[in-house]
Amino acid sequence: MRPAVAFSLILGLLPAAACVRALGPGLAGSADSGDTDDGPGGDGRRPSEGPRAEGPRAEGLRGDAPCTLGAFGPPQPVAELNTTSGELAPSISADGLEIFYTRGPNLWRAIRASTASTFFPSAPLFTDLDSPSISSDGLELYVDDGSRVLCSVRSNPSAPFVQPAVVPIVGLASSVKLLGPCLSVDGSTLYLTLDKQAIAVATRDKTGGFVYQRTLSELGTSLGGGFPAVAAGELEIYFERSVSGNTSLHVASRASRDQPFSPPQPLALAKPFAQSYDPALSPDGSTLYFAARLAAGDKDHLWVATRSCQ
Repeated sequence: MRPAVAFSLILGLLPAAACVRALGPGLAGSADSGDTDDGPGGDGRRPSEGPRAEGPRAEGLRGDAPCTLGAFGPPQPVAELNTTSGELAPSISADGLEIFYTRGPNLWRAIRASTASTFFPSAPLFTDLDSPSISSDGLELYVDDGSRVLCSVRSNPSAPFVQPAVVPIVGLASSVKLLGPCLSVDGSTLYLTLDKQAIAVATRDKTGGFVYQRTLSELGTSLGGGFPAVAAGELEIYFERSVSGNTSLHVASRASRDQPFSPPQPLALAKPFAQSYDPALSPDGSTLYFAARLAAGDKDHLWVATRSCQ
């Protein structure tokens, strides 16, 4: 992850707008809300596949899912996006047709006509922003600048993104370094990385802003990583963890959203990686995008693994 620097739009410049949406019926009683501590540029045009449907909001992993998902299959490189420059931090849209990621100092966006096809050549959106997380309706894009969480919005999935605005998190001091945002599928909860050491949860209040709820200390408080990903239901969480200088993906689960997660375990992938990080899940939990390098000294690239009902 890069240090905090001034960011700019690659193409165009639209006024900043904060990601604030009032709580509706679908957001009432958000996850973890009662589990507290004390204490853009580009024209955004897509192929002519028609308007994007809002992503699934009621289906997820174990307990919420219509089936039990099995283990992830062998990861495959996202070859059409990988270059000699290296790529990190993927985030996939709810329909699987739009992907955001970083390459060098830029945050990029690529699209495809169907989930069975490859992504078209991508275009940079922002510079010096990292860790994208696209909302399930495709209208909010959360990022970090190395110390703060920001959000860009657009009026519809074919409209351009506006200049990102800082997202205040009530209950967290401004001196706390916030990284790796992940917005829940229902839009009510924002998972955050605190200075690469721990993962925290903030939920929307009645005004649509975010309020800190608690730190997920059961996942560890010296992670050397974080950067979480959750699917609908929020019963599994994927994140990166560094042990003796080696960073790899880990996973933890829970029976319900008002319970703590189980002790995290390394994610078993049917391919050996020297390093793996930056997980991103499809809303139904069946597809995992992540960044990894095969051997020490290699460039980081984007990979994808899928799983299906058992």
